[in-house]
Amino acid sequence: MDKIKILKALSDNTRLSILNLLNGEKLCVCEIEAILDNTQSNISRHLAKLKEADLILSTKYAQWVHYELNYELLQKHQFIKILLEEIKDDDYYRTQIEKIEKYKIEDSKCNDKVS
Repeated sequence: MDKIKILKALSDNTRLSILNLLNGEKLCVCEIEAILDNTQSNISRHLAKLKEADLILSTKYAQWVHYELNYELLQKHQFIKILLEEIKDDDYYRTQIEKIEKYKIEDSKCNDKVS
């Protein structure tokens, strides 16, 4: 994978937020949309860029597409793992992680969620 393409994908705050949310989680578009308070079309566009850079993988379950980090790529490019470790200490990104648990309890639309 072209490192320039990876770095370009990492250069956007929304895409970093998505990667932060997917670190240890499998989420669908509607969950990411709700947690980041963003539109479905915008989230889908960012997911496409992350997928194009091979940073995420997708799996279809019934009507839902679930996204997760491409851990194989993270093993190959340690700088991505380091970046994800660094941003999780930032208040902005930590707040998003806290929203995941709250969202799962209160608002989850993906009833057939696979963990």
